[in-house]
Amino acid sequence: MLQELEQQCQFVQWIDDEWPSHVGESFKALWKEMKYARRAVDRAHDALEDAMLYTEQMLNARQTMEEEVRHIKRIARRVVLAYQKKAMFATIDKSKLQYLSYFLLILVGVLIVFAIFQKI
Repeated sequence: MLQELEQQCQFVQWIDDEWPSHVGESFKALWKEMKYARRAVDRAHDALEDAMLYTEQMLNARQTMEEEVRHIKRIARRVVLAYQKKAMFATIDKSKLQYLSYFLLILVGVLIVFAIFQKI
């Protein structure tokens, strides 16, 4: 009943005697240590959140870099294939030109021989 009345009027009255001063000092010291512990827990929690955020950022950066590396590799493959095709066509063109020049030399030789036999 007394508790109900206390809640209604928000009045608290000590029933027992006042505690000794050394108990009060002990409670103050204990309360102070609890505050320090709470602050330490808060700082540790903040540090953990920062570490998790940093880890997430680093993982995202790693994924981005891996994607960029894959993209650059694809581009490099395309460039290499393009130059391989050019080199292949250049080799084919060179061999064709070589055969063409041999053919022209033979044709010129045949024409010279034919011209000589025409005069005889």
